[in-house]
Amino acid sequence: MKLQKGFSLLEILIYVAIISVITLTIGTVFVSLNRGQSKVDVKNEVNSNVLFALEKLKQDFLAATAVTVPASAGATSTTLGLTISSSTTTYCVITGRLRRATSGAACDASAQAVTSDKVIVDSLNFIRLENTNTVLSKTVVSVQTTITASFNSVSPDQQYTETKQTTSSLR
Repeated sequence: MKLQKGFSLLEILIYVAIISVITLTIGTVFVSLNRGQSKVDVKNEVNSNVLFALEKLKQDFLAATAVTVPASAGATSTTLGLTISSSTTTYCVITGRLRRATSGAACDASAQAVTSDKVIVDSLNFIRLENTNTVLSKTVVSVQTTITASFNSVSPDQQYTETKQTTSSLR
């Protein structure tokens, strides 16, 4: 009987099958991790845009001396008009982006963008609230802001929408 060196066909087929299963498993894990990271990136992008927009609104609100739009208590508006240092600053949504117009300029597509083009602002609402203290004869003006934004993608894996609400008062 002759002694043969090497592997038989059956041994090679088993080896290839085992390597294929291991490669497929590693590939599936990699794709899942990549998809999960993509979802985290989408959420971070939307949240950071919404939080930045609310912080910018808050900074302007703290510097403001008057709210011109919405004009009366309980009024709701999709734009916000503030008087800051005797100049008008306006916030609005144009083509899905939050815009900020200063120095009385029109709030249009040429106004400064507050949110990035990766995020679509679906809705922006301002409600004027007033609280009158009859003893001190003083009225405190506040504005409740609600913003809803979503990630700008058609991919089902990258769909995410966030709604945040805050209230700011004039000092």
